[in-house]
Amino acid sequence: MTCTTCSVIYKNNSWYVVVGSMTRGPYMALGMAIAIATNETLSFRRNKQQAKLSVENQQGEVRVEYCLCHDFKVRPAH
Repeated sequence: MTCTTCSVIYKNNSWYVVVGSMTRGPYMALGMAIAIATNETLSFRRNKQQAKLSVENQQGEVRVEYCLCHDFKVRPAH
């Protein structure tokens, strides 16, 4: 299964969220873009798909990346 990256990127003085070929934004605040990207990442996990969150700085360098592929495993029902 392929790991989908939900990225927060900076371009044209605004923040954007990129998931595959889909781009959302612009967002004026980094915090809002991170919240949207986090929600997208968790949405993949709820649907039992692999995903990771990636956040770039204003220079385009990845500063934080967190993969959820091995975390939050679905536990069997009791």
